[in-house]
Amino acid sequence: MENKNLPVGTQDKIEPEIMLHSEYIHFFRQKGINFKAWGSAGPDFLFEQLGIIGEVKKEDSLSMLKAAIKEIFERKKQRFKISSQNAFFVICGDSIRYYTQVNKDYWQDVDLDDCVFFSGKYKDSFLDFISNRGNKIYVENHLSYALDLLLNEDFQMSITDGLQLLFNLNNDKRLHVNEGIFFNPGEGSKQRFIEIKCKKNRKKELLNFVNTFTVKDIGKVKEYVKHNYSRHLHDTKKANLGKYYTPKEIAETLKQEIEPKINNNTYILDLACGCGAFLELFDDCHAIGRDIDSQAMEILELFNFSNIGEDNTLLNVSRSKYGLSEADDVIIVGNPPYNDYSSRNRRYSTKAKSEPSPVDADIKSRDIGRSFLEAYAKLEPRYICVLHPLAYLIKPTSFRNLKYLRQSYRLENATIFKSHIFPDLKRRTPFPIVIATYKRDAGGMDFDYIQNFNFNIHNDTVKFRLSSVVQAGHDYIRQTVTSVDKNSSDIGLYHYNFRDINSLNKANFQNEEYRANHVDTMLVVNYIDLWKYCYVNCIKKFLIPMLVEDNNYILGNLNPILDKEVVESDEQYWRDLFIMCAILKNSHRIDCMCIENRTNNMLSKNFLFNDFRKRSRQSHHPVNIYKIFLDFADNPDEQKMEIIFGLINDYFRVLVKKCFK
Repeated sequence: MENKNLPVGTQDKIEPEIMLHSEYIHFFRQKGINFKAWGSAGPDFLFEQLGIIGEVKKEDSLSMLKAAIKEIFERKKQRFKISSQNAFFVICGDSIRYYTQVNKDYWQDVDLDDCVFFSGKYKDSFLDFISNRGNKIYVENHLSYALDLLLNEDFQMSITDGLQLLFNLNNDKRLHVNEGIFFNPGEGSKQRFIEIKCKKNRKKELLNFVNTFTVKDIGKVKEYVKHNYSRHLHDTKKANLGKYYTPKEIAETLKQEIEPKINNNTYILDLACGCGAFLELFDDCHAIGRDIDSQAMEILELFNFSNIGEDNTLLNVSRSKYGLSEADDVIIVGNPPYNDYSSRNRRYSTKAKSEPSPVDADIKSRDIGRSFLEAYAKLEPRYICVLHPLAYLIKPTSFRNLKYLRQSYRLENATIFKSHIFPDLKRRTPFPIVIATYKRDAGGMDFDYIQNFNFNIHNDTVKFRLSSVVQAGHDYIRQTVTSVDKNSSDIGLYHYNFRDINSLNKANFQNEEYRANHVDTMLVVNYIDLWKYCYVNCIKKFLIPMLVEDNNYILGNLNPILDKEVVESDEQYWRDLFIMCAILKNSHRIDCMCIENRTNNMLSKNFLFNDFRKRSRQSHHPVNIYKIFLDFADNPDEQKMEIIFGLINDYFRVLVKKCFK
């Protein structure tokens, strides 16, 4: 945005203010609010029906706040005069202040601290407040903001105090003191003191919250907490616990699955119960809840759950811990944590590097989720019905590590859904999670059983069967460093280690210089295997975007999928096509693939091009890919390149369809 009438040198200073003003104009319009907006000719905002006038400044500072209030008070037109308004507001950077001091004679008389404060991050709260003409608004409509505020580490409040404060917003019997807030002061057992330890400005923000919001339906607040508590935890705590609380839709789907198996004498155990999302659904059963998180226990006590307790489920695994005998009928439900300890520390920096809780030696695993499944199996329930990553079953190594589960249980039913249904996981690459029902069975299950199992897909009629998917395993395409990788590549090309399709989000190829610094984690790519890693590159460039677009996230945890029947029927054609595609995609950044520089190892003496020229003369395919590629190398033309890319896209589309027959 540019204003050519501004004096030279002032545009950069004004720009942020204009942008902020535009942001709020767009927001109010989006919400269907009736308002007027001006630039220099009048106030920044006027809500005539509400009698509210507003000004915008680029940053939250005392000088900017005073300047805005001065502008508001010094407007001369009757329509804009402060005496004609019911209230005024000032937007300074990421802060919004609402004032009712319209009866002051001079702007200097305004008490700057006597206002209602809102964070610009939660504009909806401010909009709700002014639409309600400055009266208290219901916190049920702003629970995301409320928990973000109350669980902020700056306030040093226990979760119990934070929720008690939330539940008491409609309680007018309170007294604010420097150290905190008294609810029902002087009323004996009803009296509760909530201590607030924080800086003065943060304390003011909290008291402002208490004075701005009220609560109408505490049940709705509790429901939100049960299913969304983890969204508002600090990343460090979330990472260490591996906690992602279960959305209500998924919890109810699990209940529908296991409910027919329950009888009057059944004990329902949730041994990673969090804030009670599952305990609530099975409250008419003999329900037992345990969790290692003391704060979760505080919440459950606040919600009046019974038969709950703080416990490390993975230590001293036995029925006796829960007061159960060997004869008791038991079903285990829930959403146990799943978290790879090694990857956690890489992702969450040093703050997350806490020692994991102790685990019985026979169920210890790098992934805490597999340890939970093994602990459940050791307790010998009649059924286990829990959420866990699909990878635990469909990856042979992970499946073999589930010793107790696979030896004594058989998968009876399973529904796959997308990880993005968990709000905490939306920013990560989507992966499949399964609601799995295991029945105790002396025969157990082997991997062949899993391969031929028909998995349901949430909200879809299509089934997924692992045996329908052909994967290029380690025997076909090496995925991790071996002794071969101590040598140098004959074409100066190296590749990242990778575990599955989802791990291909990093750049695929790396050069000699990078190799020198990452010698232990780089695969050597020699010319004889070039097509294989070019194929992997094509998966990244073409298949992964296709999977995201078409919602086929289920394939993400597999080894590179491959249509061997097609590729091996005319292997030279397809292998060359994958190589061509990788060269076209990486020519600008990988030395040995640079078409314009044919002095590198792979293209030296034109041996690759000479092979392509021979095959161009011999090609029997309807589309002569060799001729197209060679023509492009001599005369780059985007249309020719798109023909090659189109063939690769067609190959992957057909391949994906075969996976979901």
